[in-house]
Amino acid sequence: SDGLHPLSPFQHIQTSYVSVIDVEGASPHNTAVGCTSTLTITGSGFASLSAAETLGCDFEVVGVTTARVLNDRTLACETAAGGVASTTTRLSLRVGSFLGLLLLPAFRYYDSSLTVVSSSSPDGGNYRSTSQITFQGFFGAADASDVRCRFGADLDSDAPGNVSADGTVAICAKPRFPDARRAQLGAYAILLALNGQCFVPTGRSFVAHNAIVTGISQWVAPASQSVPLVIGGRGFPYPGLSGAMCAFRSASSIGSATTMLRPITTLSPTALSIQSPATGLARQWEVSCLLDGVEPAPAAASPMLFTEYELSNVSLLSLEPAGGPVDTPLVLVITGSNFVDFGLKCRVGTETADAELLDSTRVRCRVPAAATPAVGTVVVQLSVGGGAPGSWVADALPLTVYAQAVVDSLTPSQGPGRGGTVVLVQGSGFAASGLPAKEMRCRFGTTVQPTPPVLIDDGSLQCVSPWGPAIPGGVPVTVALNGQSFAGGDAASRFDYYGLHRPRLLDVRFPPLPTLLIVQLDGQPTTRAGMNGVQPCSILLDEPTVAQLRGGSASEPGCLWTDGDTIQVQIDIYTAAAAGMTVGLRDGVLWPSQWDYPAECGSDPCGCAAIADADSYCNVGQSLDVDPVSPCDVRATPETVEQCERPVAVVQAPALISSCAGTQLTLDASRSTGVGALFFSYRAAPDETDNWELVQPALDAASGQGRSRVTLRAEDLERDGSPGTVFSFEVRVTDFLGSVSEPVAVAVARSAEPIPTLMIEAPATVRMRKSQSRRLLATVLLSGCSGEGSIEYEWSVLPGGSGAPIIDLASAAGETRFQRALMLRGAALPTGTVGTLRCTACVVGTPHCASVDVAVVLVNEPLQSAIAGGDRRVGADRPLELDACHPAFGGPDEPTVVLSYAWSCFHAPIDAPDAPLPCGLPAPATCGWQVAAGILIPSHVYWFGVTVVAAAQNETASSRVAVTVSPSAPAVSIRPLLATKHNPSEELLLIGLVNASMDLSNPSLAWSVSSPETDLAAASSTGAGSLMLALRPGALQPGGEYIFTLTASTLAGAGSSSIFVRMNRAPYGGACRAEYASPALELAPVRIFSSGWQDDDGADGLVFSFALAPAGGGQAIPFGGRSYLQQQEWTGAKRGAWTLLCYAHDAYGGTSVASTAMIVEPAPSLDVEILGSLIGQAVLAKGVLDIDRLATLADTVASALNANE
Repeated sequence: SDGLHPLSPFQHIQTSYVSVIDVEGASPHNTAVGCTSTLTITGSGFASLSAAETLGCDFEVVGVTTARVLNDRTLACETAAGGVASTTTRLSLRVGSFLGLLLLPAFRYYDSSLTVVSSSSPDGGNYRSTSQITFQGFFGAADASDVRCRFGADLDSDAPGNVSADGTVAICAKPRFPDARRAQLGAYAILLALNGQCFVPTGRSFVAHNAIVTGISQWVAPASQSVPLVIGGRGFPYPGLSGAMCAFRSASSIGSATTMLRPITTLSPTALSIQSPATGLARQWEVSCLLDGVEPAPAAASPMLFTEYELSNVSLLSLEPAGGPVDTPLVLVITGSNFVDFGLKCRVGTETADAELLDSTRVRCRVPAAATPAVGTVVVQLSVGGGAPGSWVADALPLTVYAQAVVDSLTPSQGPGRGGTVVLVQGSGFAASGLPAKEMRCRFGTTVQPTPPVLIDDGSLQCVSPWGPAIPGGVPVTVALNGQSFAGGDAASRFDYYGLHRPRLLDVRFPPLPTLLIVQLDGQPTTRAGMNGVQPCSILLDEPTVAQLRGGSASEPGCLWTDGDTIQVQIDIYTAAAAGMTVGLRDGVLWPSQWDYPAECGSDPCGCAAIADADSYCNVGQSLDVDPVSPCDVRATPETVEQCERPVAVVQAPALISSCAGTQLTLDASRSTGVGALFFSYRAAPDETDNWELVQPALDAASGQGRSRVTLRAEDLERDGSPGTVFSFEVRVTDFLGSVSEPVAVAVARSAEPIPTLMIEAPATVRMRKSQSRRLLATVLLSGCSGEGSIEYEWSVLPGGSGAPIIDLASAAGETRFQRALMLRGAALPTGTVGTLRCTACVVGTPHCASVDVAVVLVNEPLQSAIAGGDRRVGADRPLELDACHPAFGGPDEPTVVLSYAWSCFHAPIDAPDAPLPCGLPAPATCGWQVAAGILIPSHVYWFGVTVVAAAQNETASSRVAVTVSPSAPAVSIRPLLATKHNPSEELLLIGLVNASMDLSNPSLAWSVSSPETDLAAASSTGAGSLMLALRPGALQPGGEYIFTLTASTLAGAGSSSIFVRMNRAPYGGACRAEYASPALELAPVRIFSSGWQDDDGADGLVFSFALAPAGGGQAIPFGGRSYLQQQEWTGAKRGAWTLLCYAHDAYGGTSVASTAMIVEPAPSLDVEILGSLIGQAVLAKGVLDIDRLATLADTVASALNANE
């Protein structure tokens, strides 16, 4: 008892406690003088000590503090208050009044004022950085058992560290600051605790930034000359941090990379200045900027590339042409060696212009007229680096500037259309240029003589006419002394062609929005290779061209003649069409439609031995290249470069996502516009996105591919319990020509409530006509904490501006305004509708709702004008009725619009129609005109025209018909069609009316059609000899144009009426693809994408549907109905070989389908987890009223269970 209890003969012990404990250690081993630290004692069996009278930490001479049991393995106590000087003492654990267990033989009270910090590095960094901070100084005042750093007094995130053995270096790992600190930037004071608890100021700070690098001022420079570069961005720490530098890493030697470091001068929070490496070797670098000297700053685009080139290798040799006239734009081709394109520029005199790389020996430069202001010589120079200093090639070439020549007269001034006429051209200035005569050319109309003319003297030369069209007034003849800059004179310098010529290929190019390839012939009417509507291109184009256009598509491309000289080639996303490709026509398939060739040749004059080649008008050897640099450029305008439109990225995402952990986020770029295979790039803004380190790698995995829809999983959005509240994305799309869209930004925030995640599967702006209905489909995702309740939907109309039409949604959508799918009827929308609809989805029985808006625009259908009956033949003894009153005419979407009508009339003898005279008939102001019998002159043709005006809408439309007058003929008319285009997959019904009451005999009726390839006897179910002509579905070509004529003949004469019919071309260019884990297993999800569709009336008016069918044939199984949705999830695939079908539907009933095949393997086993997941998805589908998905899931589960019985 060690004297604590007095001895007695009898000791009564009322209660006895027995405990077994094990003590492992205590930390920290020290504390600062004047600082109370909390000690943690570890071991086991401590829970039994709670019944002891007292527990304490005994610091011997310093004092004893109370200890407390935290759990069976941990005790805690505070250090005893020490003196003002350093000291060392023993530390023991006191249990009651009897027992003391030694914890530490030496516990130290140290003097924190002896800690000295002389420097720290780095002195700043990104708030997300976890780099190590190194301190120089003296840290030996304690044994530094638990070194920790703290950044700012209010940031609850201490960082562990250590001290070197000699006590002169301390290192701490900076913690990642939470994203909530993104806006709280600047200097954070650093505090240091050698024991992890007694923090003292270091006198040093850490400058936190949220910088992003957005680009570089020039991306090329000469390798032999260092030039200043400006790095752009935002959020740069200003003034800059010590040690800031940019690293140039040789992109060509990654792995054994060459790295050059260049110090940064910070110009402002948005600009940095560095010098280029200038190693003397041409190479490409990847550039990163280490604003703290340690970690690269995030970049908006990665990698950021910089190229150094060897300028001395580039040389200029010659110009073509070598000169040009005063004040005239030029297209120069510079020839030389080792040309590279790092931003080509040419300088002519004092004018700088863009240049284009044709190949390594040729550069094309389009020079403005201002570059050649006066006769003389100007210098042409070339920059291979965007015109930057040090980028101009040392060589220079002279360009001769001369006065333009003038053409006064031609002898002879006419010749045959096939060419070959020797023409004496007289004028002045033909020898003034000083250029070689071989560069001179004559041009007849738009056709340039392939060989140079014969120069006689300054005032005369001889040209040989090339082919040319026979057009009224002839074609201008012009002369170019340089072979390019043509000039002529007045009407005296025009050449009249007569007769025919072989068809000529004038241009091949992509339209500005390159959804097609355009093949342009001269304007001479041809047989169009017997084509009408969309037909296989192999009829017209040669085999190599068709193969390249087809690419990897399952079917060959279709070609459509849009007029007499223009062919549209449909291309899809699998095409191999490209800039610079060669387009060739098949020989012997085209000839002038007016060619009166020998009858013995039948239908093929090109293969007829009776026609000598010199007398043939068949096309031979026709091909042209698409411009390799500007594939949308029009050859007929050499002074202008027509550029292709860039693709447009369109991104849809929910504005808000649920607060629930596990919530996913989908970015949908499927409505992006562009042609061919589209590739998507997804970036998260580093300075505006929470948990960016997780988000961006997930986006990188989807970028550079054809994935138009990306879903970020919960693990891509959430880190260390932080779900992230703000996400900012940027999407770019690249088309098959390599053109890149402008970036489109989209921001998503996380709600504080467990709301459903809501999107509308439709364009951001829905454009529709009065004649259309649109299905707007809401999609909802419920996360775990949202519960499994049902979803209530309500669609509403947001208030519009003053005077805006009011949408009555009850009339326009009926009860569907309370359903997931809103059926919106255009016919019920008021004229001029520009409004916004809101869909609100709420979890039933909770206040948790989400809303999303969609704009609706009622597209104005253009005013139409037509005269019923079309062109016709009538009798002078009958009254003539002209009717522009039919409901199909006028404003189809505005039945109450007020229209006014202005009629005109001209006539001429049938055998002299080129000089018509006014009819002199009083014209009505109404929609109909009745001309009495006996007014019209027999053997004359009359042209009646009407102009319809809708003044309130500021619209006009005109139409005209030709009426040929016979002495006597029955009156014939055809009922107008209501639609402007007809669906070729449906029956076409034409109804005629004949008034032959004045004849004693019934008329003989006969229908005819303008297309010789259409056999009406076979195409019609009614025959061609009655008033009604019913054409079977599929009898007419999609995209075809037809003139149907009904002729009624009697003994007195024949009357006729015509009607123009345009067939609808269904959507084209689309593809169907599927994404799934390989191999595809039963019950696993498959996502189907429909993309690339184009339509004559705009792709934004298309709707889509999906189905699957057994690969061997069988009935297709639809996935729900039609909607704007361009993707479909097959939730739980069924085993077997399948064909997935993607349909695109237009406003005229046209439907096209693309397909892809897949094989679904049996699942290894149907465990409870898989079935439970599918059943859970079915419950959610029921809750959000997704009936289509619910049915698919039920069918999938049933099939899988049956197959595994």
